[in-house]
Amino acid sequence: MDWLKKAFSIERKGSTLTPKQEELLDKLAKKIAKWQMGVPAIMFLESIKPLSFIGSQVLVFLDPLVKSVFTSSDYDEYTKLMEDRGNVELLIRKIEDLTSKEKGG
Repeated sequence: MDWLKKAFSIERKGSTLTPKQEELLDKLAKKIAKWQMGVPAIMFLESIKPLSFIGSQVLVFLDPLVKSVFTSSDYDEYTKLMEDRGNVELLIRKIEDLTSKEKGG
């Protein structure tokens, strides 16, 4: 039964984020906190965390459409970030830290 415990684990085996990916997560968390959307964003991220890999593949599928409308060089990095459920948890923690700082707690 030990294998079942690890099936849905979100433990990170060391930081595998590049400095660019770390910067993107910080930037996204700061925007969410600035817009005061911390609670809805955390609820959304917690609900989709088990499906993060599938969501990243949807982003890959939508890549040509999105890039035809938006010009973002960071889009590929975001899709890579969302493949790992641990990165979603990291983003949630960053949002929680920033929103608690803004509330003065």
